[in-house]
Amino acid sequence: MTRSSVVPPAVLRRAGVVIIAAGLLATGCQSQSSETAATVSDQSAVRTQAPVLDAPRLSTADNFRDLAGVDTAYAADGGTLRPESVYRSNALEVNDEDLATLEGLGISTVIDLRTPEEIEEHPDRVPDGAEYVNVDILSGGVTGANPNADFAVGTPDEAARTLEDLNHDFVTDEGMRERFGQVLTTIAQAEGPVVFHCTAGKDRAGWTAAVLQLAAGVDEEDVVENYLATNDYSQQRIEATTQQVGDAEGEQAAEAFGVLLGVQESFLQSGLDTMESEYGDVDGYLSEGLELDDETVANLKDKLIAA
Repeated sequence: MTRSSVVPPAVLRRAGVVIIAAGLLATGCQSQSSETAATVSDQSAVRTQAPVLDAPRLSTADNFRDLAGVDTAYAADGGTLRPESVYRSNALEVNDEDLATLEGLGISTVIDLRTPEEIEEHPDRVPDGAEYVNVDILSGGVTGANPNADFAVGTPDEAARTLEDLNHDFVTDEGMRERFGQVLTTIAQAEGPVVFHCTAGKDRAGWTAAVLQLAAGVDEEDVVENYLATNDYSQQRIEATTQQVGDAEGEQAAEAFGVLLGVQESFLQSGLDTMESEYGDVDGYLSEGLELDDETVANLKDKLIAA
């Protein structure tokens, strides 16, 4: 190997490695275990009385899950997160069986956070009757969340810093804040269940999920736990893709690319720390950063919280 950078998907294809999705290979077409993907942290009687979640596992969208929690609904202000109201996912380039499952959930709105280039290469299959809304969080940009043939990082530490910086930018970048505000407003106004997603369902969608959960009063420890669950839900895809990169480009490239494929607590913490320093807390971020009015925030909480 003559270079140590992470090999982008286009190079992998030239090397003969079959990569299913661009960038973060987010469609997740490997078969997934039917077992629950993550453990639930130990928490008080409220948690043991919380609704048990039964979100389906999708074989062709491995990071699809209920925002309400993993096994049971997280405690929130005045109750728990509402099951079967909001879902998060990776790209919905699903097979017929998974599409039928989505339609059975009564999805009313699909919010796609990807760039036009990502959508063109891997378009969603939208459930019948659902409204499709595209809010391009990155405004066509290329980051560690959607690397192209020109995007490369040399080491695992560089890859980690790339995604830490991205989460920082979710808070500080005015355009991104405006678009996240559009996403949350769309969720607040939706009449039925919503699914939002990006490519891998972990960076743009991961930040969106964290903000929604914090807005509903979920404990930060649970928010972080839910964020890290991507590593369990998408484990098979991450491992398979990392192996493919290693075979094509060597061990260091595989290690660096593996960082981009998964999540680390430091990624989310970068955004949370920036939110605290810039806006004090999530309420300040919603009102000042995303410029959501009181009615929208109240509607959003109604959507998210079950008393």
